[in-house]
Amino acid sequence: MKNLPEIELNKDEKLFLFEIDSRIKALLLELPESYHNSLQIVRGSRFRPLLTYYGYTLYSDELNETIYQSATAIELIHKASIIIDDIIDQDKKRHGMPTVHQQYSLNEALIISVFLLGKCIEMLSDIDDSTVRLFSQMIIKMCQGTLSELNINDETAIADIRKILDNQTSQVIQNSLLIGMKSYNESINNQYLEIVGYKLGYLFQLLNDCEVFLILNFPYI
Repeated sequence: MKNLPEIELNKDEKLFLFEIDSRIKALLLELPESYHNSLQIVRGSRFRPLLTYYGYTLYSDELNETIYQSATAIELIHKASIIIDDIIDQDKKRHGMPTVHQQYSLNEALIISVFLLGKCIEMLSDIDDSTVRLFSQMIIKMCQGTLSELNINDETAIADIRKILDNQTSQVIQNSLLIGMKSYNESINNQYLEIVGYKLGYLFQLLNDCEVFLILNFPYI
């Protein structure tokens, strides 16, 4: 099977993600030294921050502090969620690296996830209320989706499974774009961006589910 084409970021995209990386590594310095190199946190594709960047740069190439704060906060939510997902699934590795509860312990992993969410709340203190609501709804729906998934059985309807996908994936991808847009101007609404984000979430889930069957050089799954 042929490899899919590689995705190459441009200079501005790379610089943006480098700044997000730097901020995430810096906040880990608030923890004891043994946690400064938590592999699942300091490494990653930063796909969701990149979507936030795209949502912002639809309107301006002049980045403000809000977009950096928002993109970092989104990545912290994502990292907290994968820590919990890996515990639930009892996974020992993710993308070839030890999961947080394997690198440390179950108790330490849970505390680290709460720490990441706490830093997220701290970053949102200077952001407008409507954007904060997008963040809170993102977390709430992710939790609802995960709890629903844990209760799937043979009688679960397709509509219910679709709602799980909506809560766990589609709305996260969608809100990453929308939060980027609102980081430029909180009063903007763009229904087309909402639709694109929602559809992109389903495509993302499809690629993610097919990853084990395909030869992928796409680093953002």
